[in-house]
Amino acid sequence: MKVIWSNLAEQQLDQSIAFVTDLWDKATGQRLLQESRRISRLLSTHPHIGHPEPLLANWPLGYRSIVIGRYNKMIYYIKESTIHISAIWDTRRDPSVLANEVSFE
Repeated sequence: MKVIWSNLAEQQLDQSIAFVTDLWDKATGQRLLQESRRISRLLSTHPHIGHPEPLLANWPLGYRSIVIGRYNKMIYYIKESTIHISAIWDTRRDPSVLANEVSFE
């Protein structure tokens, strides 16, 4: 399957990488980037590996999530033969705010 990242998801990943790089070190940021790439490739062959996302259970499109790194979730949905990565959530944030930060691109 093809994997498409929304602009929002790319921006959120960049922000998470910058945050962990500043907080810890460049190697930690690099690991988060590599893990997100690995999960993206894994989703292309195993799209249902993520769990249905409970915070988005009542939203259309059947959102799923998979943990990347320690504190981030990759939010995605499957439409036809494409996986759409909609957001990268920092799970330490308020869940009610996170649910409003999903891209429908």
